[in-house]
Amino acid sequence: MSRLLDDEEITRQLGDLPGWERVDGHLVATYESPTFLEAVRLVEWVADEAEQMDHHPFIDIRMARTRWELWTHWRDGITQLDVELAHRIRQRAEATGARVAPPAGGPRR
Repeated sequence: MSRLLDDEEITRQLGDLPGWERVDGHLVATYESPTFLEAVRLVEWVADEAEQMDHHPFIDIRMARTRWELWTHWRDGITQLDVELAHRIRQRAEATGARVAPPAGGPRR
């Protein structure tokens, strides 16, 4: 079982996640891919990772931008599962040429 992280732990771990921030108790980031198709491929890759982890993000796709929102639903907060998935998303996004982008105005913003 993944325990909730306290504020200090979240702040510390966000230091290793450029482009990610805490918004309303969730980890949030927006990436801009080179093309819409690359954005969709990123979503597909993350979907496979999320299935393996049994941990599913909220995803908003607008043109070539993807907005990611993570929190552990059954714990109603941020856990190490969220941090791990954020790292995987960041690494894959960077590997595919996506860059951190300002929010696209998706949900909860």
